[in-house]
Amino acid sequence: MLYTGAQPVVQGEFLEDSAVRKLAGMFPPAQRKQNEALFTQIISSFNDNVERLYKVPPENLATGVGALLAGGWSAYHNKPFPDGWVRPLVMQLGDLLRQKPELFEGKTTYKRESYQMGVGVGMLLLTAQSELAKGQAAPGMDAAGLKAVGGQVLQAVLGARPERIEFSSSAFAFAEGALFASEFIASRACCTSASSRFGYESRSD
Repeated sequence: MLYTGAQPVVQGEFLEDSAVRKLAGMFPPAQRKQNEALFTQIISSFNDNVERLYKVPPENLATGVGALLAGGWSAYHNKPFPDGWVRPLVMQLGDLLRQKPELFEGKTTYKRESYQMGVGVGMLLLTAQSELAKGQAAPGMDAAGLKAVGGQVLQAVLGARPERIEFSSSAFAFAEGALFASEFIASRACCTSASSRFGYESRSD
């Protein structure tokens, strides 16, 4: 139910590239072609390696949402997302998303776009945090800005203020008073409202 369908790359491009074009659209026009190629490489590499590295399924909506949340957490806390937290997070998300099958059945394009947007934005945030920690942040990006974007992503997807969301090796939980509904996270699986304001510029080095 959460499988997005195969995502073949032919001559450096996805056969269905609408999500990649949306991701590249976050950047100035002069950088979009370059970033279409960059996001294609990021997502296809993720698809090739995520199962081997983390024992989670590629081309699966829960994995895409997990990548987005991992990036949001990393940006908000300015720390790498722990490897040991990845599989529990994706498994929990899969259980939650499967509670609302009617939101996904017969919606292959929606699932593929949601997955690729989640992976693309999540990996962008993880990379930005890593570069910030190394003193190599993109122009205009600092810890405060990255935290704000990470918080927006977490709240947009999970429907709770980021300080009320707790991640661990047992996946995620909400502090007392936070609201949660599986239908909410399912409906927000493709979250771009915060990422569209992310002032990140790709690096050429």
